[in-house]
Amino acid sequence: QAEFEGAVEAPAAKVYSAVAGIEVKDGEPLLAFFHREIWKGRYKVDGDKLAQLLPGLEPAERNRVEKMLRKVEFADKRKTTLYRTLEILISVQADYLVSGEPGRRRPLSQKTLAKNLEVDASVINRLVSNKSIQMPWGMEAPISVLLPSSKAVNLERLYAIAGEKPELSDEKLRAELKTRHGVDLSRRSVAQYRKDLSLAASGDR
Repeated sequence: QAEFEGAVEAPAAKVYSAVAGIEVKDGEPLLAFFHREIWKGRYKVDGDKLAQLLPGLEPAERNRVEKMLRKVEFADKRKTTLYRTLEILISVQADYLVSGEPGRRRPLSQKTLAKNLEVDASVINRLVSNKSIQMPWGMEAPISVLLPSSKAVNLERLYAIAGEKPELSDEKLRAELKTRHGVDLSRRSVAQYRKDLSLAASGDR
């Protein structure tokens, strides 16, 4: 895979390179790259020659050329593993990206993502490592935020429910989690998750 040939030195810890931004338009998250260098590779357009040719074309023909160039650009983006990865992530995490509520993220492992892309899991690990993305609300976050584990998602959901209804016991927290999110955890798991979040029992919250 040409995108991953050769050894790459990992950036310093906690240093991230922003590769793209996500914005919400008409209720749908959309992807925008910051630099063409991130995804270019398959097709090349001679900008100088294009600048010479376009002014001499009829308006209708110029519009057709520009439309065709946009299609080429999209095809070029679509060929890269990075673009395909981000495309899947914004589709899976659309509810979270539109609402901004962490509890609305869906669990997604790198292994599952790699299987969907038909690449080795190590490719995905290397791809998302030390890369970030700008969220619709303006905050920059690691791409790994869009690849949460089931436990991470359930911790956030439980924290939100406990904050909203501090009077709920572990058993009632369990029932509320199942009602809202369809997650069926044991009462023991809920108690452990609550401890992991440093939340007191219902009577002390």
